[in-house]
Amino acid sequence: MYQETFDLESVTLNVMNLPYMVAFYQQALGMAILEESPERVGLGVQGSGRPLLYLEAVSAPDESQARYGLYHVAYLLPSREDLGTFLVHAIKQALPLIGASDHGYSEAIYLEDPEGNGIEVYRDKPISQWDIEPDGRIPGVTLEMDGQGVYDSAKPLDGPYQMPEGSRIGHIHLSVQDSKRAAVWWNQVLGMETKFQMSSAAWMSSGTYHHQLAANQWAGSRLAPQEPDQAGLKHFSIVAGSPQEEAAIVKRAQDLGAKVQGLEGGWQVTDSNGISLVLRSL
Repeated sequence: MYQETFDLESVTLNVMNLPYMVAFYQQALGMAILEESPERVGLGVQGSGRPLLYLEAVSAPDESQARYGLYHVAYLLPSREDLGTFLVHAIKQALPLIGASDHGYSEAIYLEDPEGNGIEVYRDKPISQWDIEPDGRIPGVTLEMDGQGVYDSAKPLDGPYQMPEGSRIGHIHLSVQDSKRAAVWWNQVLGMETKFQMSSAAWMSSGTYHHQLAANQWAGSRLAPQEPDQAGLKHFSIVAGSPQEEAAIVKRAQDLGAKVQGLEGGWQVTDSNGISLVLRSL
């Protein structure tokens, strides 16, 4: 629908308390366990066979040094009714919601998991309602969400809440040292363009969607790069539309001097903030 050249497949988080975090995502977001081993659990929509989120156990010590990495993972629900059902569930379960916004092109609800990883649950408005400028840019706004309208649109909730069929990762928002530099880098590597930019944040997409990636520098310029064994974002995974596009992404990353590592069936690319992308093709 949005002519993206790649698909956001999954996010992998390193977690300190694997059983507790698995239980949270089951109970709060209605995810089902789709893959499971003692140190790694994949969760997603029941019956889909496609994990959206992997949780991996790490034992790295707690540290006072804040790091760049994940700002939030945004889970896109199919409809406003689905968002309303999630809101009803969140209120009944007293989930620790931290905000709700109307962004012009979407309505979004925000929370954090028990280890501080940001979560957005949202629905897109019809594309006819987006503010699409002649040059293709899609400015966003931050207004108060019509909470009552979303709540009233909910479907009947019979039994435990389950993430609805058709849900997916809509976008990933990163915390970086320099948002403008990050936008240029990710645009070059993934063939995206900036859809909206502020002095401290940028929103990018490879097609006509409002954004697949975003980056902000709101945490400041003195954080440390993310390390592979630290709690938080380990990597996010995408699927390129073809082997040719996969090869092009790898070459662009190599030409920019990125750390590129071959994996079984794919590649890992790491930026200067320590943020890693795992890439494969169809």
